[in-house]
Amino acid sequence: MFIREAEGRLLLLLAKGMSDRAIARCLGVSLRTVERRVAELHTRLGAKSRFQLAVLALLAGLIEPGALGQSHLLAQDGWFCGNCVQSNERDAESRR
Repeated sequence: MFIREAEGRLLLLLAKGMSDRAIARCLGVSLRTVERRVAELHTRLGAKSRFQLAVLALLAGLIEPGALGQSHLLAQDGWFCGNCVQSNERDAESRR
């Protein structure tokens, strides 16, 4: 299956357990865009939940398992989202 680079980034963030709002901040897109792309990926991969979507993406080789352990995104292709760290911190604070 072919996915665009932006979809791969979205899948990785989703697999890390980030909310749609945090993913939108990290990728610099609107919340609605993230929701639409997640829905499209659900359809394309045949997933019924966010968890299943992440598992199917891993099994299909669309995201690298090793990237899930990173505390922020600093991928080999050179992109870095400084907002991810701040977004995760804000989300963690709001859950307390």
